[in-house]
Amino acid sequence: MSGNSLANLALAVLVVLPAVFPETAIGVAAPASRALSYALDVTFIPEKSSLEGTARIMLSDVPTACDTLDLYLHGELQFTGASCGGVELDGSQDLVFYGSDYSSVARRLRLVVAGADLSRGLDIAWRGPMHPSTARALSNYMRIDADGVFLRSYGYSVWFPLLLADGQESYPVDFDPVVLRTPSDMKPVFTGTRLDEHLDEDQRVTTWRAKGMDIFSAQCTARPYREIVAGPLHIYHLPDPESAEAADHVLDLVRRLLDFYAENYRHGVAVGELHVAQLCRFGNISSGNMVGLADDSWAGFEPGSYSGLTLAHELVHPFVRVPVPESSPLYALFVEGFPSYCHLPALASFLGDGWYNEIMDGIASGYAQKRATGKDRRGRTLPPATPFLEMTPKDIGTYKDWYLFPDRLRLYFDDLRRRLGDEEFLDLVGEIVNQDTLDPAGLRRIVVRHLPEFGAMHDRWLATNDFDAGMGRQ
Repeated sequence: MSGNSLANLALAVLVVLPAVFPETAIGVAAPASRALSYALDVTFIPEKSSLEGTARIMLSDVPTACDTLDLYLHGELQFTGASCGGVELDGSQDLVFYGSDYSSVARRLRLVVAGADLSRGLDIAWRGPMHPSTARALSNYMRIDADGVFLRSYGYSVWFPLLLADGQESYPVDFDPVVLRTPSDMKPVFTGTRLDEHLDEDQRVTTWRAKGMDIFSAQCTARPYREIVAGPLHIYHLPDPESAEAADHVLDLVRRLLDFYAENYRHGVAVGELHVAQLCRFGNISSGNMVGLADDSWAGFEPGSYSGLTLAHELVHPFVRVPVPESSPLYALFVEGFPSYCHLPALASFLGDGWYNEIMDGIASGYAQKRATGKDRRGRTLPPATPFLEMTPKDIGTYKDWYLFPDRLRLYFDDLRRRLGDEEFLDLVGEIVNQDTLDPAGLRRIVVRHLPEFGAMHDRWLATNDFDAGMGRQ
């Protein structure tokens, strides 16, 4: 569905769902504020591809002189009510470009809050459909339909009201509680801790809590799952025999990987409950303590297969993430760079160096071919290469999964591992990812302390696009 088609659809929704707030043009941007916590109660209606929700939003930065306040939703959804301290608020809403939603369109509500005591929080109601859209990318799977609920949060699908304008940096909040209501044959999964689950006539009601979780990580999925519980591990699979058998293999690999990551990478990562779910096509994701594997990755699951690589990659994210701001030159490296490689030594620890070398030889060969042709193996033209230390957050989507992160950066780490040996390499990575924060100079100092002669090569790998016979696996 194109951006224009979605905009027309969202306007059409106004006829079906009469608005409390009129549709108007909005001029000057409202002052920004930040949420402190969300209490969400959302009912999903898959047969109608829709949802209905309410939210109590407490603010952390309460404006003292504020006439208006802006909130955003996925463009098809519609705000149906707003109040503060029991007093209804007036406002107006329109459709705006919003690259942080899979449709590239958001519904913006500008609330009139002059005289309102915002320290009492905002009560917001909304409803509407969330249909598929490829306006931003062919792999965007977010939607609600008869197959289930497949949603991510800011950056992907804005299914609850946000105070974040497009492109602003997200931040942690408390989600407490999050009540999710689905048809009784479906089981919802959210990021965080599940507090309760029960049936209420024809509905399944689950209650969740996620303290200090980044808004970006608020993943929500519901399907006709069967659930395996093993201590803090929760595995959600579809009821067919093939999916059930694969779930046992998934559980075994998750246990082995978590042991390796906890021992060798970032210490003190609170695993708590870990939810691993079978998702729809393109659903290979990691959000907080929830990991999704697409149906084709789940089927016939084997540790050394593509699906095993995917699961290992998604699980490693929190164990190799140093908390640097989006403005840092290292942001892209820690969001997708380190996770693109650091699962491979873990898998090699029990699949063997033969398996590892076969993987890396293929990566080296593929990267050389890309550099020679300017195209990937499917014949798609590659984007211009950008040195890793010059990447911005917006570059992550351009390169992850098909260029630079899955090849050049893996070859950088492989170069270090072959020079240092596996044990010393793991010591190096462990020292890096256990920093409270880091800048490029600090990263270089740590690398050179472990491998003094590698300074110039480190710079070539990360700060340039150079590549010759002295690099890689020649």
